[in-house]
Amino acid sequence: MNIWKILKDALKQIYSSRRLLIYIYTPIVILLLGLTLLASLVPDFKVRDILKDVAAIGELPFYSGAISQLGLLMWSAATSLCFFAFFALRKIDSSRKETLNFLLFAACLSGYLMLDDTYMLHEVFFPNYLTIIPSADKVVILLLGIAMLLFLYFNRSEILRNDYGILFLALMLFGFSVTLDVIPSYLYEETYALEKIEYILEDGAKFAAIVTWYAFFVQYCYQQFLLLKISQKPN
Repeated sequence: MNIWKILKDALKQIYSSRRLLIYIYTPIVILLLGLTLLASLVPDFKVRDILKDVAAIGELPFYSGAISQLGLLMWSAATSLCFFAFFALRKIDSSRKETLNFLLFAACLSGYLMLDDTYMLHEVFFPNYLTIIPSADKVVILLLGIAMLLFLYFNRSEILRNDYGILFLALMLFGFSVTLDVIPSYLYEETYALEKIEYILEDGAKFAAIVTWYAFFVQYCYQQFLLLKISQKPN
């Protein structure tokens, strides 16, 4: 194995991909420069609070938020999978409008839910920074519920043509988790056992729902590519 040849080829490949790398690194450089400028203008703003891991900033145990982090990974995986399948299938067979619409809608919905979970949008950001809207957190949850209903309505034909049971199971688990979330905390927070059970049921159901959602789209995308392969076989 010639190490120098491998390095030389790697440099050639990097150079040939320079346009793609410009698209990748330009936003990153702008972001870092913006953070630097913001830190110099805002006294209480710390770049470390954005760049470092939350557990490291808070000096928390390494396993802090482990299940929540796994949920974010599942959201990210579902988003990436749906976007990948959408662009791949559109390039191969753009006539499959219902499949493409379903995948694009699912990708955008999964992506928003990932961002919502990551940055606590409806729990912290909107109520504290979108104060012009009364009860912004409830409004956002309502809009999200409407978006989910529209997702199901406009894609009902595509959903019913496939193994939709797993998707409905994911939605039932989401519904169970949201129902527990709206229960007033004063009903259980003074009793440790009840508080612990509420956390386990609410966050456990949410995590199970995310994994089930991801499992549905893994199965769905696999079936779509399998059908595509079968349809392109010569008779």
